[in-house]
Amino acid sequence: MPPAIDDRPTVRAVAFQQGAQMPAALRLAVPLVVLLGAAAVPGRAADADAVKEKLFQAKKTYDVELQAFRKAVEDHLNKREDEVRNSGTKKLVDQARAERDRFVSAGEAPPNLPPAVQNPITTARAALNAAYTDAVKEYVRIKEDEAAEAAENEQREFRFTSALAFGKRTHLASLRHYDLKCSNGWFSNNGVCPNKKVKYQVNGEFAPHSIFLHPPTKGTGQVKYPLGGSWTALRATVGVPKIEDNAGHPASALTFEVLGDGKSLWKSEPVTRWNEYQSFAVKVEKVKTLTLLVHSADQAEWARSVFVEPVLFE
Repeated sequence: MPPAIDDRPTVRAVAFQQGAQMPAALRLAVPLVVLLGAAAVPGRAADADAVKEKLFQAKKTYDVELQAFRKAVEDHLNKREDEVRNSGTKKLVDQARAERDRFVSAGEAPPNLPPAVQNPITTARAALNAAYTDAVKEYVRIKEDEAAEAAENEQREFRFTSALAFGKRTHLASLRHYDLKCSNGWFSNNGVCPNKKVKYQVNGEFAPHSIFLHPPTKGTGQVKYPLGGSWTALRATVGVPKIEDNAGHPASALTFEVLGDGKSLWKSEPVTRWNEYQSFAVKVEKVKTLTLLVHSADQAEWARSVFVEPVLFE
């Protein structure tokens, strides 16, 4: 039997027939809607350009303040070095020169700047951050989602780098720790080797805000800190300082790791010798719980693992 013939009009035919019967006023409105839709695209592009320009101007304003800040810091460091040189104290001169070197090489401003130096850049940083937030909102409103995402990513990077450069700082060791797991209770957060009760040095300097965490054999040392989402960045150095002249190298490889709310933020290369250090800086924005870990691959003799002077930045 031949297939039945479906003689019902197709959807396209129905639409055509309905269009043919459409009132004249509605038929005229159809091309008008199309034209309005096409006109919306250039209009949206103009809006996007306006958002981009406004953010660009905010960046220019910030750059002016940043240059003024750098000049003010240089003047402050020059004055401070002159003062300590007049005192004749070499240690203070070395400290002043070290602060200058960090500022010149890494852009890191010294802590405890005078308010007249610090406050303008703090205000400028907040203003540019607010400009980024406004730009993201405007891009979303005008359906420029890719531009919104790009601005948001740029904002996160700005917050991170500016925090490291001149954000408010706090030693991680000053926070109350919890959920500690280590070998034989060998933990400290004051720069002291707990089983020897002696201060250790890193690159010839005492490190009084460092965290000593000795892992168990074939296990992991752990300590947690509550951040509450209040910080932007964490910076530290890790390694095994040589504490005694007869100290041995770690019996097996040690791996340092940092977790933010259970997610790995950074992991070191295996450490197998003392006095070999690795440094890192990671984003901790919105992190509520920070966890420091030291993994011991096998035997844990001489596994004197230290997070050297970890600092949080707002």
